[in-house]
Amino acid sequence: MFERRFFLAWLLGAIVMYLASYSWHAIFLNDFQRISYPKDILLLSFGLIYLITSLVIVLLVKFVPINISFLQRGILFGCGAGFFLYLVAFSFGITFYASPSIDHILFDLSWQTIEGGLGGAVVGGTYAIVSRVMRFSQN
Repeated sequence: MFERRFFLAWLLGAIVMYLASYSWHAIFLNDFQRISYPKDILLLSFGLIYLITSLVIVLLVKFVPINISFLQRGILFGCGAGFFLYLVAFSFGITFYASPSIDHILFDLSWQTIEGGLGGAVVGGTYAIVSRVMRFSQN
C-alpha cells in the first residue's frame, strides 16, 4: 500500500514547501524579525506543518480517483491545501502583521496557494516519475 514512491513524494513535497516558505518569509520579506519567540520554534512548527500538509497531498494524489495525471492531481490538491492552510491560519489570527490590510491578506493567500501548488507539483511529479521507473524496471 505505501511504497517507496509514497515516502519519497511525501518528503520531497515537504522539503520544497519548507524551503519556499523559508525563502519567502526569511529572505524576501524579513518576517522573522517580527516574531517575539525563538525562531527555532517557528522553524520547527513550519517543518511539522509542511510534513503534515505534504502527507495529506500525497494521500489525496494516491487515493482520490480523478481522471487526470499525477502531476495535475498534485498541483490541484497542493493549491487546495495551501488555500485551506492559509484560511486556518487567518481564522486563528496567525500573521506576521499586527493589523494586515486586505492587500496583505490577498497577497499572503496567493503566496500560500502557490506554495502549496509547488509542493503538490513535486509530490505529483515524483509520484509520476517513480511510477514510470517502476513500470519500466518490471518489463
